[in-house]
Amino acid sequence: MRQNHRDIVEKEILDALLNDSYSNDFKTIFSQYRLLVETTNEIGTRRENMNKFYLSLITILYGIITFLSINCHVLFSIVPILFVIIVSFSWKNHIDQYKLLNEAKFNIINYLEKYLPVYAFTKEWELLDNYGYNGLSKWDKRIANSLIIFSVVLIAIILLSEHTIICNYINVIFN
Repeated sequence: MRQNHRDIVEKEILDALLNDSYSNDFKTIFSQYRLLVETTNEIGTRRENMNKFYLSLITILYGIITFLSINCHVLFSIVPILFVIIVSFSWKNHIDQYKLLNEAKFNIINYLEKYLPVYAFTKEWELLDNYGYNGLSKWDKRIANSLIIFSVVLIAIILLSEHTIICNYINVIFN
């Protein structure tokens, strides 16, 4: 089976992971392994906070949209809806970046496990794969995608419902 470029580069990086001055010092390897596991957990916390931030921002934007559609002309709500779409795309990008960061860290952790008595994370991911685990990134992205689709549909509904008003504005401008 042919490896793609990313897999080849990843293998080269992992093969060059150990220093030339490396010795079979279990304590040092375990210390670095533990540090990687701790920082991986911190990434999970940062990612959770990022999700909370985006959900809060989008909730506020939908509050503004509701306010504008009730108290002003409904067309004024299109701008914050467009902003929801932009924010959702940004959220998806951040989800992808955190996923890549975690993948890199776990690849290094899995590599270091070769020098430890137990393959804890390596086997955990194998079991999760056997159980059909999809990962949280897919679910987070589904939420962001749903918000994008909902926002586009909402804009379409607004524009279609306001079609006659928009046509009247255009006629006034050009006549």
